Amino acid sequence: MNMNLSKNKRKTILSILVTILLILPVAYITSSRPVFADEINNNADSNTVPSVFTEVLTPLSIPHYDITITNSFGDDVTESWISIIEKYAYTDNPLLVKKILDREGLSITAVSNKPVLKASERQHFYRTFNEIGSAGGYTKEWSVGLGGSITYNRRTNKITSASTPTIGLVNANFGTAFSPWIGNISTGRTVYTSKVLFYASYNMYAGIDFGNYNVSFYAYPSF
Repeated sequence: MNMNLSKNKRKTILSILVTILLILPVAYITSSRPVFADEINNNADSNTVPSVFTEVLTPLSIPHYDITITNSFGDDVTESWISIIEKYAYTDNPLLVKKILDREGLSITAVSNKPVLKASERQHFYRTFNEIGSAGGYTKEWSVGLGGSITYNRRTNKITSASTPTIGLVNANFGTAFSPWIGNISTGRTVYTSKVLFYASYNMYAGIDFGNYNVSFYAYPSF
């Protein structure tokens, strides 16, 4: 009888230990706040989506901004894309607009065209970056998006502040055997008199660590 009780206790203890071991890794992964490939495109919140999508590309806001769209070579392709971007912006689905820009590798700059009622003005910027990396015998490609905003004084033509940029994983077609995400994220900006350097670093994960990557771009407000 005592031996059976002892065995039952051991089984209970082992069961508890296994449960704890199963829970701990999940808690760790959650606390590291990974950004998965579909997070920004499908169910992103305002903390992960650059301000140009939440504050500019909406039905009420887009008429008050002059939009410039460039491709991955830096060419101005606004004329070819503006009608499509405006069409989907007026459906009040800014994340759909973001999907189009990310899929086509387009960047966007938004400048307010409202009459000047105050000294400060805010402009929004967003860029996409294509990356490639190898690990564990695999070579994969993906893209990330980096966005931020700049506030400047229209009277002095000097930048007064810039937002901390946000970065997200845009595309990562690694195959069904992988669950790609980015972690160990660090973002920042350097403010100059007439431009801002937005930058970020991150690690690319997909069951294996593809290493650390850095992206950045200079944003020039239209004074």
